[in-house]
Amino acid sequence: MSKHRNILVAVDLEDNAANILAKAKSIADGSNAPLHVVHVFKPLGHSYAGALTLGRLEKDIQSWNDDLAVKVKSDLLSLTNQYQIDDDHLHIQAGHPASAIMTLAQEIGSDLIVVGKHAKRKGRIGGASTANYLLHHCKQDLLLISPDK
Repeated sequence: MSKHRNILVAVDLEDNAANILAKAKSIADGSNAPLHVVHVFKPLGHSYAGALTLGRLEKDIQSWNDDLAVKVKSDLLSLTNQYQIDDDHLHIQAGHPASAIMTLAQEIGSDLIVVGKHAKRKGRIGGASTANYLLHHCKQDLLLISPDK
């Protein structure tokens, strides 16, 4: 198996994020490759693109999204602190997770994307997950990390 040159790990800052990050860091260390970490959040109003142009409401939404980005950055720094990851390798993106991950992977020249695989939940109704979308559309190698049991 060839070593990877540049690794991107996407974390959702939920329960399994530390496990995913630890495994990605181990792979990066074993390959002597830089590790980039990304968290993608869906900003408020994301689903209503163009519909929320109501002056004050639009400013309130932007302010809320800015506050959310600050909170996410703090949470991401807390998560990555023990792994000594350079600040310029921490990325916060707003938008659709799978698209943002693929775009960032292309921009930084990543040859491996590491993401978590969510456990199936009873009663869950829904479409494709980020991991499933990446599995079918990304050009890089993809490693899916199963949730802790």
